[in-house]
Amino acid sequence: LYLQDGSDPPIQLTDDAQQDKNPVFSDDGEKVVFLRGDIPQDLYSINAVGGQEQLLVSGSVLSKLDLGYYELSEIQSFAFIPGTHQLLFNTCDIRFDDLKPEDCLRQASKSNNDLLLVDVDTKKIMRLLEPGQGGNFAISPDGKFIAVQGPAQIAIVELDGEIHHRDLIYIDPRQRYEGDPVMNWTEDGSEVIVTLPVGLEVAHGFIPDVGSVLRYPI
Repeated sequence: LYLQDGSDPPIQLTDDAQQDKNPVFSDDGEKVVFLRGDIPQDLYSINAVGGQEQLLVSGSVLSKLDLGYYELSEIQSFAFIPGTHQLLFNTCDIRFDDLKPEDCLRQASKSNNDLLLVDVDTKKIMRLLEPGQGGNFAISPDGKFIAVQGPAQIAIVELDGEIHHRDLIYIDPRQRYEGDPVMNWTEDGSEVIVTLPVGLEVAHGFIPDVGSVLRYPI
C-alpha cells in the first residue's frame, strides 16, 4: 500500500509481498485500515503517515473472544463510524472443503449475519448483534444510527446495540430477491432510503432490476 498526497512523492505504507488490499481512511485521515491475505483475510490498521501497523480482526482474534467464533471466521465487510476511529464489521465462516482458491467472492462461505465494533486505537472488540440478528449495514452520516439488514427485516440500531426500530421494513423470506437491499441515508441522517430489488417470474426465467424504492423517516 502507498499513500499519495497531491504531487508529493508516494509513501510506502506496507510491504508489497503481503497481499494488502481495500484500504479505507478514517474521517480525520489519520488511520488507514486494510485487508491482508487471500483465504483467510485479516483486518489491519496503520497510521496514514506510516508506522504503528497492528492486527485488528482475524480468526485467532475472534476465537479468543469466547463468542462462538473460530480460527476460520473472518471479517466480511467493514466501515468507519463517521468522525471516529471505531469500525463496524460483520463476519463469515470459511468452509475450506467447498472453497476453491479462486473463489475470492467467498461464495462457499457462510455469513454469520452479526454486527461487531472494533476500536482502531485500543483494538477492543464488542459485539452489538448476535449471529442471525445482523447482516449488511449502512451507518447514518452523523454516526448515531445503523440500518441493519436482518434475515427478514431491516432494523435501525444504535451504537450500543439497542434496537431503535425493530421492523422498519419487512423482507418476505419466501420472495425471490435479485440481491440484497441497498440502504442509503439522507445527508442529515433523518431518513433512510432502501432499494429492494425483486425478481419477477416470467415464462423464461426472472426479470432482474425490478423493485421498490422505500423512504422512511427516523
